Amino acid sequence: MKKIYTSLLIGIALISLTACQGDGEFYGHSPYINSPYANSKDVSASSITVSGMTDPFMLADNIDMDEATEIYTGGSYETTISNLRPNSFYYVANIKTDEFGSKYISYPSAIQTKDYDDKVLLVSNTQVTFSMGTVDYDKMLIADNANMSGAIEAELHDDAEHSAKELSCTRPNTTYYWITEATDYRGITYHSPVNSFTTKDWDMYLEYITTTEMMFNAGSVYYTKWSISDKADMSNILATQTSKRFRVWGMTPNTTYYYQTEATDIFGLVYKSPIFSFKTLDYEVETLEPEVTSATARLKAKINGNSTGHSFTVRFEVNRNGSYYQAFNAQYDAQTDTYYCDIAVMNNNSSYSVTAETIENYKTYSTGKSIDFTLDTHHSAEAIDMGLSVKWASWNVGARKPEEYGGLYYYGDTEAATAIGEWKDQYNISGTYNDIARRTWGGSWRMPTYDEFKELSDNCSVANETLNGVAGYRLTSNINSNSIFIPCAGIRANYSLEVTGRGTTTELYSGTASDYYRWVEDKYGSIHYGLYQVWYFYLSGTYLSSSIGINNYQIGRSIRPVCP
Repeated sequence: MKKIYTSLLIGIALISLTACQGDGEFYGHSPYINSPYANSKDVSASSITVSGMTDPFMLADNIDMDEATEIYTGGSYETTISNLRPNSFYYVANIKTDEFGSKYISYPSAIQTKDYDDKVLLVSNTQVTFSMGTVDYDKMLIADNANMSGAIEAELHDDAEHSAKELSCTRPNTTYYWITEATDYRGITYHSPVNSFTTKDWDMYLEYITTTEMMFNAGSVYYTKWSISDKADMSNILATQTSKRFRVWGMTPNTTYYYQTEATDIFGLVYKSPIFSFKTLDYEVETLEPEVTSATARLKAKINGNSTGHSFTVRFEVNRNGSYYQAFNAQYDAQTDTYYCDIAVMNNNSSYSVTAETIENYKTYSTGKSIDFTLDTHHSAEAIDMGLSVKWASWNVGARKPEEYGGLYYYGDTEAATAIGEWKDQYNISGTYNDIARRTWGGSWRMPTYDEFKELSDNCSVANETLNGVAGYRLTSNINSNSIFIPCAGIRANYSLEVTGRGTTTELYSGTASDYYRWVEDKYGSIHYGLYQVWYFYLSGTYLSSSIGINNYQIGRSIRPVCP
C-alpha cells in the first residue's frame, strides 16, 4: 500500500512539473484545474465561443500548447475568439496562479472550426454574387485558370438585395477560379481552396422587329460598344453606339442584318460577342385605338407592308390591371381592311391594355405596340313612352346611343364577369341588388319583367332596320306610334367574353325566371334544386318572342331597362 501511494505522488509531481511555453512564460499542467468548455453551437468557420473558463485562459493551434496565446476575458464567463482558420483544430486551457506566483493550466479542450462557408449565390453572364460566409476576408483573388497564375484582386461591390458581394465585368460562357485570403489571430495569412464558377451564355435578345426598325437589348451583359452591319463578316458597319438597349430604324423590309457587341473584362481584355443576325419583316401588325363603351370594347388592328404569301392569324392579347387577362382571335373586315374583335362584358373599374400580334406556324411573327384604354362611364338612356305600363330605355345597358350594342350580361350579373350564384331561389331580380340596370343607372331604372316584355310584344309592330350602319329592329308602338331601336348585339356563351351572332342575333333578358324544371344541371355538371329557368325575349323577322331553357342564365344577353 505504501508503494502504491508513493508511485501516485510521483505521477502527480511529474504532471505538475510538465511545462508549456506561451508568450515567453512557462506554465505547468495541473489536473485539478477545470478545463474550459467549447460551445459547439457557436462554432463558425473563423470563430468559437468558449465558456466555463477562469480569467485568463490559453489558446493554441496545437495540443502541446506551444506558442500559446494568453487571452483575458475581462471577467466574462463566456468569450468568443475570432480570426481563426477554417477547418482547423484549436485548443483552450484555463490558467490558475498559486500563492507563489506560479502559473498552471488545465488539460486542453479541443474544438474544430467549421469548413469554409463562402460560396457563389448567383451567376449571370457578366456578374457573380458571392456570400462571403463567416470568415473575415481581406480580399478575393480571381483568375481564368485553375493554377491561379496571373490572378488579380477582385473588386467587389455591396449587393444590398442579397446582403452579399458582387463581382462585375466577367466574360459570358467562361470558367473563372477564385480563392479568398485572410489573416488569423497570429498574423498568419492563409488562403481558401481554389473554387470555380462558369458564367452563363450570352442572353442578348431583340425586343421587337418590324419592317424598318428593331429594338435590341443586351440582356444582363454590360457592353461598351455594339455594331450593326449588312455583311455577315461585319465588314460594312452601318452604325455603332455605346448603349445597353438601343433602337435602330430606317432599315429595309425583308432584309438580313448582323450585329455584334464588345466589352472589357476584369483583366482589361477586350472581348467580342458572336455575330448574331436578324431579318426585318415583310409586313407588320399595328394595334389601333379600341372603340369602347361602358361595358364593351371593339379591338382593332391593321396590317402594314406586303403580306403576300403569308398565312397568319391576328390575335389580340388583353391585360387587365397590369396582368394577363385573355387572348382573342380577330375577324377581318374587308370593307375597312382592318381586323377586329368585339368583347363584352368588361369590368368598368379596371384599366386595360391591348396588343395585336400575328401568328404564323404557331409562332409570333409580328407584334404591335401596346395601347392602354379604360371603359367609358355608364350613360343612362332617355325614357321612351310607348303608351304602356312602363317607359322603355332608348338604348341598352353599356351603350351611349341607340345603335351601340352595349354589354352582354349574364342573368343577375352585376360585376360584368359571372352569373349569379347558381342555386339561389331568386325568380325575380328586377329592381333588386342583382339587377345590373338598377346598379349601373340608378334611380328607378330596372330590368323588365316577363309581363312587361309580353306587353311590349302584344302592342308593338316589329321591322328590320339599319341605324347608322348597325343592323337591328325597330319596335313601334301601336298605341302612340313612339318607337325604340334594338341593335343585333349578339350573345356570348359558356362564360366567354367573345361575342357571336353580332349583326344577326338579338336576345334580351327579362328580370324574372320561370318556376319550371326545378332540378337542373349547373355549369360544372352537378344537379341542383332551384336553378334559374330564365325568361328571355328574342327578335326574329317581325316578331318579339319569348323563350326559356335549361341553364340559359349562363348566356350573355342584352339588357334593355324600363322605368315608371
